[in-house]
Amino acid sequence: GTMLLSIVLGLVIISALNIRMRSVTEGELKESQGKYRDLSLQLPQTAFELDEKGNMFFLNRFGSQALGYTQEDLQAGLNVLQIVSEEDKERIIEDMRRTIEGSPQVRELALVRKNGSRFPAIAYLLPAAKDGRAVGLRGIFLDISERKKTEMALRESENKFRDLAEKSVVGIYLIQDDLFKYVNPILAQTFGYTVD
Repeated sequence: GTMLLSIVLGLVIISALNIRMRSVTEGELKESQGKYRDLSLQLPQTAFELDEKGNMFFLNRFGSQALGYTQEDLQAGLNVLQIVSEEDKERIIEDMRRTIEGSPQVRELALVRKNGSRFPAIAYLLPAAKDGRAVGLRGIFLDISERKKTEMALRESENKFRDLAEKSVVGIYLIQDDLFKYVNPILAQTFGYTVD
């Protein structure tokens, strides 16, 4: 009888510990989920979550403002294909498929705001799983408009420099790591070489 009572008491203690551990784990999980939600709400990028069909069920405040969609739009049904440019739709569908299969994706694409205006972005897509099964994906759209403007200004500046250097009557060259990176035609001719 004492042995049976000890076994029963042991099982009760183990069950109580399991329940306690489970409630601690559930509490930690809720805390972790709360931190994730708070972080994604405050991010200065568009954070979102999609189901397997691309229906958006979460869009942070920054994303709502950047894209011009309200939470009511989200609840009425907003699909990621509504915010991706026509020329990028096939690519995003393929990226979503690969992401759901477990392979995170990164892609530069054009997004379309609710008002129809466009902007360049980089999409970071990660698989979302529940109970070990893929249920959709989450990610971030990073607006790269300023970077694109800077790249364009740099290209224009390089083109202007090249035009001036090509037409110059003075030899012009650039050296990097002891190698000629650029020579204009007059410099090459002066020394009996071609530019190539």
